Amino acid sequence: SAVRTTQFAVDGLRVMSGSDDHTVRVWDVPTEQCLRVLAQPHSDVVRAQAHSPASAHLWATGCYDHCLRIFDLRQANKAKPVFALDHGFPVESALLLPGGALAISAGGNEVRVWDLLAGGKLI
Repeated sequence: SAVRTTQFAVDGLRVMSGSDDHTVRVWDVPTEQCLRVLAQPHSDVVRAQAHSPASAHLWATGCYDHCLRIFDLRQANKAKPVFALDHGFPVESALLLPGGALAISAGGNEVRVWDLLAGGKLI
């Protein structure tokens, strides 16, 4: 399936890729191996993703199912997002700000800012 988005982690040792087959894969750069597949929560094409500049473990994914998802890869159930935020349109772009408190999703005619410290509240 076509890969639509890739991004290096802040540590430079991992890459995340998003695909048309509704999966996100985390790759280990030194070994060139897939470390995990995040398939379950995505129900459509994954078009956007971003890492947190504050932590190599925090990632955001944006999907055509209208959802911005935030993952913490340190969690026991790494396939379950910490947050699943309804953008209201297919998500084309995602960003996690350096402080780790805010996430941004863009798609349709909308840009939304989310306060992660307030439980994913829309600002």
